[in-house]
Amino acid sequence: MEQGLALLLPLFLGLLQPGHGGRLEVEPPEPEVAVAVGESRQFACRLACADGQVASVQWRGLDTSLGSVKSGTGSSVLWVHNASLSAAGTRMCVGYCGKRSFHHTVNLLVFGSLPASAALWTGSLVLGLLLLVFLIYRLWKRCRPTS
Repeated sequence: MEQGLALLLPLFLGLLQPGHGGRLEVEPPEPEVAVAVGESRQFACRLACADGQVASVQWRGLDTSLGSVKSGTGSSVLWVHNASLSAAGTRMCVGYCGKRSFHHTVNLLVFGSLPASAALWTGSLVLGLLLLVFLIYRLWKRCRPTS
């Protein structure tokens, strides 16, 4: 009896509205998705409304140069093509059933090895530091007082 009253209280307060919409379905459902540099990935978002309402769904948080979006009635698909480090970030799927809104966020993580130029730069930096240490040692050896 008390459980029934506990469920009815939010209904009377307007926090629950039966029959006004479904659940936002996102594929993949994980909050964080990792993609390797150069790979492509697809994210789908769907929403079905009850009572004959038309669902509106779209992806947000996308720079158009980093992917593409195709939206239709009740669904939206986000494609990330040839992922680069600049494609990393948060994407949000937003759906509407009438005045009710639903959202789901996905954090896109892009990983990969250092580009060849960065590896070459790092190697040059280490070699330069070793050369500097060697030259300082030689200068110290020449300038120190002898006993």
